[in-house]
Amino acid sequence: MPKRKLLLFVLIATLSALPLWADHFADFYVLPVASHTSGVGSSMWMTDTSIQNFSSSPLNLQFLFIESGEGNSENVSNLVSTALPDGALTIPAGGSVVVKDILAGYTGSNGGSLGAVMVSGDRAFAVTSRAYVNAPGGGTYGQTVPPVRDFIDNTIGDTNNALSVAYVPGLVHNAAYRTNLGFVAGAGLTGMVIEIRVKGADGTTTGTRTFSIPANQFVQVQFSASSLTPAPIDAGAAEFRITGGDGAVAPYASVIDNVSHDAVFISSVFPPNAAFTKMGLSDSLFRRLAASYLRH
Repeated sequence: MPKRKLLLFVLIATLSALPLWADHFADFYVLPVASHTSGVGSSMWMTDTSIQNFSSSPLNLQFLFIESGEGNSENVSNLVSTALPDGALTIPAGGSVVVKDILAGYTGSNGGSLGAVMVSGDRAFAVTSRAYVNAPGGGTYGQTVPPVRDFIDNTIGDTNNALSVAYVPGLVHNAAYRTNLGFVAGAGLTGMVIEIRVKGADGTTTGTRTFSIPANQFVQVQFSASSLTPAPIDAGAAEFRITGGDGAVAPYASVIDNVSHDAVFISSVFPPNAAFTKMGLSDSLFRRLAASYLRH
């Protein structure tokens, strides 16, 4: 296997021993954003994770957490929280579990409460999540955050970076709505550079932003659309592309109503492109890097 595909991580030695089955996990998902953090108007955004074991045997799960932020090499750890005191979970055959407020009491290396969750299991399973807040009058409101399905990964095969673009439509950032953009990414041996462009209704680029990710690191970042452009966005879109190095990136956006705080999660879209092949999670850099953690 070429060196650029090897899974090297700087934090392997810091992780505690994990179950032996983790070295041979059969199924794997990335939830691109999860939180237990305050929001606008003293709201507290939380994440519940729902998992179904549709097999005829018990399912053993292991959880890793990527803390949000740039320039932090020690941002990946076993997800130990109030709901997951051992960073692991077993679901009986045919059973389902809802892990409430999965990041409450998180005890990771930096006490982070915003980031991405990686879930691995020793057999096939289904997973989704919901980000939400408690409503002042009772009940909750929020948005479904599905697991990653599509992403750019130029560590496998031949990918033309000039044509490998992830599109995020439906951006609105004005007096009525606000938009948060974000991504979860893993860099290969050469590191990676990601460029984000915001475009208005007429297709004109109104702002750009670039992120550099060091070699062999995971990064989860979320930021306001206003950090790319001060101009209001009434009907916009974002484009994400790898402009240097190698790695994988899964972008997303969240559009929130400024009055009701109702939120809509937007996954990235990848139109068919002969020069670009979407990679399945079974072969992705995400899974290979996660496996490097889980087998130590």
